[in-house]
Amino acid sequence: KESEKAARIHEVWQTLKDQGVPERVIDYVLPNEDSHFRLKKTTALYAAETWAENQRKTKLGWCLALAGGKGCGKSVAAGYWLYIKARKRTTLRQRTWWSASRISRASSYDKNLDEMMQAPYMVIDDLGVEYMDKNGHFNGRLDELLEERCGNYLPTLITTNLNGIDFKERYGQRIVDRIREDLKTGGAFIEIRDKSLRGI
Repeated sequence: KESEKAARIHEVWQTLKDQGVPERVIDYVLPNEDSHFRLKKTTALYAAETWAENQRKTKLGWCLALAGGKGCGKSVAAGYWLYIKARKRTTLRQRTWWSASRISRASSYDKNLDEMMQAPYMVIDDLGVEYMDKNGHFNGRLDELLEERCGNYLPTLITTNLNGIDFKERYGQRIVDRIREDLKTGGAFIEIRDKSLRGI
């Protein structure tokens, strides 16, 4: 039984790795005997767990945005949400974890953009740190991506260091409205004020 359990954990680890989740995040979300990597019950984690439960009941709540300062557990919460998904879909080898910087490098004709649009679930990590071109190409690409995923009820979790006001100023009313529209059906934009866990 122990060897079967270890094999299962390794299978999920490999799935998350193949989906692009950083190893540092995987170490926190998988069962681990090392106390350093013990999963902490943060506001971000609670939000991700609640959202995952809502999704189990309905497909409508397609977007969750976790906003807060560095080190408050947003990325780990996003990784835990993918872990919940990966346990059920260990055969999925498609990238599901995309940093905002990586998205900014994808062109409109890049096959990666189609991959992002069609992924059954997706994390956009660190939205707000990517290079913002003066012509607004990134915002256009992000709007296209979110519109496609929203229209097909494909769950999307966003992490950002920006608060609601700064988020709106950077990405515009159209993108904000697309996320806000989901609030009535189980999605949310949550501003987290927890202290940083780094260094504790």
